[in-house]
Amino acid sequence: MKRYIQNNATQIIQHCKLGDFCGILYNFVGIKGTDSEIGCLEDYYFSHTVEEILPLFDQLFRVALRTWYGQPKLKEIRLYEEYSSFDRYDNIKEYVQSHFDVSADEETIELPFGLGTSTNPLYFIENIIQKRKSETVSVYEASVHGDLNMKNVLMDEDNNMWLIDFSETCHSHIVRDIAKLEAVLKFETFEINSDGKLCKAIELEKIFLAVNTLSEIPQIPSTLRDPKVLKAFLCVQKLREYANENFDLLLFKESHKK
Repeated sequence: MKRYIQNNATQIIQHCKLGDFCGILYNFVGIKGTDSEIGCLEDYYFSHTVEEILPLFDQLFRVALRTWYGQPKLKEIRLYEEYSSFDRYDNIKEYVQSHFDVSADEETIELPFGLGTSTNPLYFIENIIQKRKSETVSVYEASVHGDLNMKNVLMDEDNNMWLIDFSETCHSHIVRDIAKLEAVLKFETFEINSDGKLCKAIELEKIFLAVNTLSEIPQIPSTLRDPKVLKAFLCVQKLREYANENFDLLLFKESHKK
């Protein structure tokens, strides 16, 4: 762990053993004693406005994670292999097959509400990804957290930040953390509980997928009125700015086109 988090490691205060069980009491460097109120970025996100949240994303990527990404190396990486891990895929496949009558053998699927056709996700995972796993592209690699969701960012009452849960920490594609957090914001911060909201979410997703490089920051339509959806995509828009400031995906885009 020290290799990645350097001086921000936790400090063990006490430990106790009882039979086969063991526990530790620990604090985080910089937290002001036992009276501090510790929460996580997710709690803050749901209880504050987007204007209050965006500065914390600045703090996360420009301060807390700055040294992580500070020494990138250009390498030949098998990107499809890097991103080919899907938790509980068998359960997802079983659900999709039983509820939507979709087979992994079908290349495309028909979307509802006149949205046209789309690549079948099951087919993509079981066929396209498998064929492309051996392909390499020149991209930047750096130390990444690996599971950067908002629950893994702790905060005290002064908005000091500490990262936790380093089980996935490794050297990997330099935008891996941003990609992970973008997915969290788009799929875990608001409910899609109506046909209208689903169509709006797909419309926004198309806008964010349409860009060719990260220097093109997608613009959110002025007609978007749903506060929770708007909040999430304003934060995603900010993540794209961080990626553009620090990382260059042009090589990946050009290689993928070929």
